[in-house]
Amino acid sequence: MTDFSNELDCEPAEKKGVVINLRKANKILGALIIIAFVGYLISANSLSVEGFVLKDYHDQLKKLSQDGRTLEVKTISLQSFGNLSERAKEINLVKSNDIEYLTINEMVVAKK
Repeated sequence: MTDFSNELDCEPAEKKGVVINLRKANKILGALIIIAFVGYLISANSLSVEGFVLKDYHDQLKKLSQDGRTLEVKTISLQSFGNLSERAKEINLVKSNDIEYLTINEMVVAKK
């Protein structure tokens, strides 16, 4: 039989190229995963906060729009002819019948 004991005792051949330490690589990879997860949580949190702020602004817009419509209706009602005639009677205004207009002579000049 052939004796292979000589071949088993020899040392492995040298590896050429870059040697990667798996422990360091795993630690770096784990740190990157943790950093990415924290970044994701921060961005998700900021998006949810911005959503609530946007909803508040939308609610304020609805309220201001409704207030604007209410004030517009109130303005129109206060400017109505019926309302103005009632208020004129309350402060004892009288209707004017004879209206005279002034005519201005353009040739007249004021002198100091």
